Order: sequence, then structure tokens, then C-alpha cells
Amino acid sequence: MYDMKEAKRILIVGDVMLDIYIKGEAKRLSPEAPCVVLSGCSSPTSKLGGASNVAYQLSENNVVSLCGRIGDDHWGNEILRIAQKEHISVANLIIDSSKTTTKTRYISNSNHQLLRVDEDTINGIPEETICKIIEEIIAGSYDAVVLSDYGKGVLTDSLCKSVIDSCNEAGIPSIIDIKHSPYNKFRNATLIKGNEKELRELGIFLGIEGTDTFNLLKSISLFLDCRYAVVTLGKNGIAGYSKNDGFIEIPATDIPIHDVTGAGDVVTAFITVLLANQISFEEALRLANNAAQHKVSQFGTSRVSFDRICSPCPKLINDVSDILKNRLDKKIVFTNGCFDVLHAGHVDLLLKAKNLGDILVVGLNSDSSINKLKGTNRPINSFENRAKVLSALNCVDYIVKFEEQTPYDLISKLTPDILVKGGDYTLDTIVGADIVLNNGGSVTTIPFTVSTSSTNILIQLGYE
Repeated sequence: MYDMKEAKRILIVGDVMLDIYIKGEAKRLSPEAPCVVLSGCSSPTSKLGGASNVAYQLSENNVVSLCGRIGDDHWGNEILRIAQKEHISVANLIIDSSKTTTKTRYISNSNHQLLRVDEDTINGIPEETICKIIEEIIAGSYDAVVLSDYGKGVLTDSLCKSVIDSCNEAGIPSIIDIKHSPYNKFRNATLIKGNEKELRELGIFLGIEGTDTFNLLKSISLFLDCRYAVVTLGKNGIAGYSKNDGFIEIPATDIPIHDVTGAGDVVTAFITVLLANQISFEEALRLANNAAQHKVSQFGTSRVSFDRICSPCPKLINDVSDILKNRLDKKIVFTNGCFDVLHAGHVDLLLKAKNLGDILVVGLNSDSSINKLKGTNRPINSFENRAKVLSALNCVDYIVKFEEQTPYDLISKLTPDILVKGGDYTLDTIVGADIVLNNGGSVTTIPFTVSTSSTNILIQLGYE
């Protein structure tokens, strides 16, 4: 676990909006037009979006203040309700007669987005509010400031220049989530971040269309005189340029992608708090990339836990409901074991198990469970060390600890589509086979192709 020391005080300034979701059944096409008919729609559910989603991502472990503009209407009140629930300060939030910016998504039961309807309000914030937040920055009220630009008018030239200058005067980082021109308003910021499309457009503005990612980021850093430039590359991961460290590229792993909504906000939030905690730029990129991958495996603008991503074992979860709510139409494969002395046979089994479905969940015996099963001299490796090793395998998506001698209760909660065990098991000896089969799933044994075992290894070492 990284030492995040104490909670950081972070100000987010930008375009505040609300993401609204309406879910229904999409079983047929309309006879009147080439479109889907959505029936049995649920009541709208809502989540913070835009700059307020960055605030939401940061509010788990930090003291967060949000500055922007919303309407004195139903959806504006919903933003205030959620902000209060998440302990986000709205003292610098302007509420007026304009409409709240919303993005309403119509979703099928299989979580496919069918239509998005936007209600946009283009509006700035009063000069007195700008003066107030500038005074707060200079007075040392914040440890970092984020400017989150969604092109809705809050981030004017004068606001951006004043905020960035004040951050530099106060000696705190300013992180910019860029949208589009004008770009000069972001000069002298600590870090500029955008997706590939946004930064390629900036590259065209600079006259460097078609250049490679390294030269693109370096050119942006030089043009805007920022210490860091970062681009999110979707399925290809993330890349960054630092004036001190040069070019850094972090690839993504092959994971199921359910929904990219809010992934950029997650990256912004992670980079902000990591830089505020003086974590190295390369490590900040790596952790932000991991957080983005975790986000896209979930539906909607869900929060990504800093504690989990920054943990030495980020794939370890306490509650299988985290898996089930993101199950969608993906096949869950489950296997279990002690994995006390991980060897080639284990890896072969896990790789083949992963190939049977989309999400591989590994049930891992606790130390006390192994002690009861194998004797007082086991396990050799602690649960934390065994979980950390399994987390390093790309084929493993989740690890769940169980205290019992068998994973029967865990399987009953998870109800996987496919239950996998090694070739030395038969159907009648596989714990949980009845649960899986009764739920329409399948049970598979995978023959051993590697002639080894933990016990044999320990015997050769003279341990047993």
C-alpha cells in the first residue's frame, strides 16, 4: 500500500453535469422507423458527471470542494443531494436560473447504450466567485487544483490564467483535463491531460499532425510550458511526457470492456491525488492506467477505490457483489485452491480456465483454512503473499478469500457459469458442482499437462 499520508484538500473547477440512466427492455424494432423500441423503462437513476464526477472520484479519501454552475431545478437539486451524501463541499457552486447540464442515456437490460440525449447550458461563473477561489488558493486552502473542461463555458481564459498563476504562486499542482481550443489559457499548468482525439486536435493546431505520441506530448509540453503532458489511449493504455523523466508509456492489459463512461475522469482524479502525494510520475501513470481499466470493466460512472488500486493486491475483493453487478452478459469462470507454492501446473490450469469464459475468479483459501486441511506446517506462504502472486497473472481477474475448508458458500453466492478443477477431480468430488449445474452452468476438469505439484516440490526441498 502506498503511504497517502493524510487526506488532501482538492479544488475542482469546471463543467458540472449529471449523468442520467433510464433502463428498459429492447426486444424489437419499431415498425415505424429503424430504431429499437424500449419498453418497461425504469425510473431515472443519476450519477455525478463531468467535473463533479472528478470530485466524486476524489471524495473517498480527500477533502474536496467543487466550483462550477448548475441550475435551480430538479437535476440541480439532485447534484446537491449527491454532493452532500459524498461530503463534497459546494460552497463555491453557483446556482442560478439556467438549466443544469445533463446527459440522459437510454440503456437496454444487457447494458447497451441505445440513445443519449444532452441538455447543455453554456455559462461562466461570476467574477466574485473567481476572486474568492483565487484568495483560497493563495491562502493555502488546497493541496491541488483540477480544471475539468467539458466545453460548457465555465473555464474562461481569465479564470484559467488566474487559477494557474495562483497555483504556481502557492506552489501547488494544477491539473488540466483539456477539451478543445482556445489552448493558451492553460499555459504554465503543472499537467495537461486529454484523450488521443483531443490531443491530436491540439497537435493539428501546433502544425504537427500525424507525429508519433512521444513528439506530440513533448511538443504540447513545450508549447504550453507544462511539466507533464498525458494522453489516454483507450485499449492501448496511457502515455506521458515529463520534462525530467522523458517519455513513458504504460500498456493496457486485455480486459473485458463494458462502459468507457467516466474513465477519463478517473484518470484525472488518480493523477491529481498521486501527484499531490508526491508519488513519481511513472508510478502515477501506472496506477491511473490500472484505475481506468478497472473503471471500463464496470457500468456507468462508478467510483474506483484508491485503496484497492494502490494496494499490492488490487484484484483481491471482499464482496462478490462487486463482480455480480458488472457481470452483464459475460461468462464467469471459477476455480479455487491454496496456491501455496505456485508452479507451472497452476499457471497452466489458470490460463486454460480463463480461456473458457470472460472473467476468471479464483477462490483462495485463508491461512487458517489451509492449516486445517494440510497441517500445522502449512501454508508456506501467507495469504497476502499468495494473493499478490496470483494478482500478477493477467489471466486472473478477481481473487476472493474464503475461510471455510471448501468454497461451497462462495460458489453459492457467485453462481459462476463455469466451474473448473484439475484433472484429478471427478464430477462427484467437485465442491459446488450441484450449485453450478442447477443454475444452468457447466463443470469442467482440465487434465494436467505439467507433471509437478506443490507437495512434490516441498518433498524435494526436504520440507515434507
